[in-house]
Amino acid sequence: MYVDDLAVWFAASRMSVTKRRMKLDLNSLAHWTGSYGFRFSPSKTVAMHFCHIRGIHPDPDLFMYGHRIRCVEETRFWGLLFDKRLTWVPHLRTLKVSLPVERPGPYVLGG
Repeated sequence: MYVDDLAVWFAASRMSVTKRRMKLDLNSLAHWTGSYGFRFSPSKTVAMHFCHIRGIHPDPDLFMYGHRIRCVEETRFWGLLFDKRLTWVPHLRTLKVSLPVERPGPYVLGG
């Protein structure tokens, strides 16, 4: 059985601290779920590096069950589309496209 819809968040001022903590947390989660007969799907597991600082920042190298976790620019979690800078622009675009457009019609006002 696979585990579904889980997010791990960690914030630090240095990437080295973040990577070390995330590796420990991922190993703990993999061990804990394994003890209950569950497993994460490495092909569906993604990582996202949220950052407001401009410039090039290398994504963390994270592994689970010996497979590298791919880093993505956007991901959907519980119906929300997250982007790397937390601007919500991609999410709002999908909402705008998916909302039905109602045509103005005759309105009857009365009591």
